[in-house]
Amino acid sequence: MVLSRDLFNTITETLEDYSAEFTVREDYSGRGMHYDCCIGFASDNVAAVLVRLGQILEALARDDEDEENDVDFAVLGNVFTNAQFDNMGLSKIVYFPGLQVEVLSDESEDEEIAK
Repeated sequence: MVLSRDLFNTITETLEDYSAEFTVREDYSGRGMHYDCCIGFASDNVAAVLVRLGQILEALARDDEDEENDVDFAVLGNVFTNAQFDNMGLSKIVYFPGLQVEVLSDESEDEEIAK
């Protein structure tokens, strides 16, 4: 599943508002992923990050009134329930195989910067 850049930014910005200390990895390749990349969140407290992500998704699904929004929150929820965990030195990472972020073309990035 590919998240739109806007939805991904909304999720990470909301997570920051919850004061969860984390580092986002858009290119994490966990065990057995054979160099496929996915989204991951590294933190000293990945359980708290995972709980907050669940709360954010629930709120977004409840508030979703945009008819043009093509996000299937049920599918996204299933992706999040398949979270995997790895150690990263002193912290841990929770990552979501199969969940990626939309890659913007150079032209799209220039438009986003201009906004």
